[in-house]
Amino acid sequence: MAKTDDEKAATRSSAQERRDILKRLKFEYTWIKQATVDWGTLLIDPYTIALNNQNPGLKRAFQESGLDRKNSDHWKFLLAAVVRAIYEKSTVRKKKWNPKLEREFFLGVSDRRISTSKPSVSDICSDMVRTGAVSGALAYTSIPTLANKHSVLLRSARKCLAKRSDFLTIDHDMLSGILAKFPKKRRGKRSRS
Repeated sequence: MAKTDDEKAATRSSAQERRDILKRLKFEYTWIKQATVDWGTLLIDPYTIALNNQNPGLKRAFQESGLDRKNSDHWKFLLAAVVRAIYEKSTVRKKKWNPKLEREFFLGVSDRRISTSKPSVSDICSDMVRTGAVSGALAYTSIPTLANKHSVLLRSARKCLAKRSDFLTIDHDMLSGILAKFPKKRRGKRSRS
């Protein structure tokens, strides 16, 4: 089942949300630590915190989760859920490239390069992710990673073309037409004028 644009955007922004949450947690921790220094021992009472109007996020967490703020076990559960959400590694498996996926990606970028006026592979990859042309776990791969993968495939394609062999089951004639759209960048010393 394909994800909607909203779901994709939500997944991509989750890393930024986690960083924001960590900043807020560090701020709260720093504040409590300083308050403890200023006032000696500081009693943190969950009932007081939960009823405090200065903490609408906490109230919302209890309301939306259906937890009871007066139950100490529910506090422990909420804390465990927050810690898991922030600190646990992502469960999204990285997509391993295989010849079929490489071929699909290589031809997709090539088709867009031929049919559009997009000058860079990064722009093409960005467009493919945005429009959903890149599917599955690749949709969550960064644009620079996709562009680098295309660069690796392009180098391999040039080697196969030089050997007059097929590349990812793309015949020699089709491959030479594709590679004509991706001129090799010349690297060398610049002349000083």
